[in-house]
Amino acid sequence: MVFLDLDLHQRPFSQIGSLFFKEDVSPELQSRQLYLRERDNKEPAEKYKIGPVVEKQYWYNGSADGDRPAMVSFIQATCGLVLQKAESHAASAASSSPSPSSLLSGSRPFDLPELRRLLQQCISMTPHIIPLERGLTAPYLIDPDLSRSNVIVKPSGAANVVQYIDWQGAFSLPYLLSTRLPQAVLYEGKRIASPHDPFTFPDFGLSCRTEGVRGPQAETR
Repeated sequence: MVFLDLDLHQRPFSQIGSLFFKEDVSPELQSRQLYLRERDNKEPAEKYKIGPVVEKQYWYNGSADGDRPAMVSFIQATCGLVLQKAESHAASAASSSPSPSSLLSGSRPFDLPELRRLLQQCISMTPHIIPLERGLTAPYLIDPDLSRSNVIVKPSGAANVVQYIDWQGAFSLPYLLSTRLPQAVLYEGKRIASPHDPFTFPDFGLSCRTEGVRGPQAETR
């Protein structure tokens, strides 16, 4: 899985968005190259294109695409989408016939001024806090559904990975926004007990505790 991650980060994509077959996106998006670097745009790159982001958090009465090749405008468009959704839910919750989703939302009319102020600050600050290093802002492919059930290994012997499946949710995001562990490596067992005092020296026994400790004579030699 480490090698998969390294391989995915060898080729930056030309824009932010979800991975589509070429025939499933608009003619305008079909004309854009898949990868950022021209040398990477070879077969089978022509089979795929980057289209709108299909992740639900980036949609509300439209997508938060912005200028998808640029991380700054994408974040600004996302902030605008969050504000639009909050204002809509707050207005619905205050109406005589609120929608079920607005009643479950945390946004209330009295929260909007503060929320609007914070999001506007985020929009105005974004160009100044995004790093200039292209390697941190360029879009790279990630798979949000990389769970153990989607990792095929050999039926016997060492658990060497044969193939990764279920890529329909894959999309490209700036490196800074895609730093999360895949489900396949998340620990889901019981809580690991921690020592009561993490600064207490472990009791390894007398022989281990004195081994390798130099006395005063060793210090003066």
